Amino acid sequence: MIEIEAVSKSFGGTAAVSDLTLTIADGAFCVLIGPSGCGKSTVLRMINAMIAPDAGTIRVRGQDIAAQNPEHLRRQIGYAIQSVGLFPHWTVAANIVAVPRLLRWAEPRIKARLDAVMALVGIDPALLPRYPHQLSGGQQQRIGVARALAADPDIVLMDEPFAALDPPSRLALRGELSRIHAETGKTIIFVTHDLDEALGLATQIALMRQGRLVQAGAPRDMVLAPADDFVRSFFGGPQIALRRLDLVAVAQVMKQVMKPGERADAPELAAQASLRTALDTMLAHRCTWLCVKDATGRVVGTIEIADILQAS
Repeated sequence: MIEIEAVSKSFGGTAAVSDLTLTIADGAFCVLIGPSGCGKSTVLRMINAMIAPDAGTIRVRGQDIAAQNPEHLRRQIGYAIQSVGLFPHWTVAANIVAVPRLLRWAEPRIKARLDAVMALVGIDPALLPRYPHQLSGGQQQRIGVARALAADPDIVLMDEPFAALDPPSRLALRGELSRIHAETGKTIIFVTHDLDEALGLATQIALMRQGRLVQAGAPRDMVLAPADDFVRSFFGGPQIALRRLDLVAVAQVMKQVMKPGERADAPELAAQASLRTALDTMLAHRCTWLCVKDATGRVVGTIEIADILQAS
């Protein structure tokens, strides 16, 4: 558990975070979101003991981080950032296992963990001897995520890790991260400006404005019970009803039996996609139904526009 209690931080007399109180449960996927300059990244840096709060207390795993060795704390927390920050003269393999080596793990343990993380994040073994400049942006970001997970931390901090990627790469990595969270149960705190990303990943959302927490809760709470006009506007304003479709997965409303005449070569959609994505796909293809596929790519059913309308 991470407990942030009455925390404030200023830079040059300007408040970056003001009287922030927030609890993040073990295993949560907490997304910090809000306008630029609202203090999201500052919160991550304080949790990771990169900077100290001016007031208040941050407890990680029940212990006040002010009483802990910052370097030791940081080695127990995974950290991934937008710019990736890979060491340019190190191979991919060396970059991934940097923290386990700092922790002086035995080489057999490091090798076993490298293999496990590669499988978890979906990294091609052929990339291991390469250097960062030889990778695409999406590949570099996967390596950054793998490095954050390499020492098997129970807490992972991610500061807009996909912001610089093209939409297809961003969507693919978002799906991978959602799967990793489901498989590992790690506590993830994720900063983003992307509302679709927040609603698609989070079990808890904390919306900030001018350094203060405006509202925190499950994605459904934020969309269906906004605390004030700012929250309502941020989550869609007059179109907030459409955001409800982001909260329901296709798998929850799909039909598991193909109707006669429905073709297997029709537009396909992953079962874990949202109803909003299903609606967008139908509009793009000018159709009223889609085939639904599971994680292996096997078609397991269909969804019609009537199913979406009924769920909304």
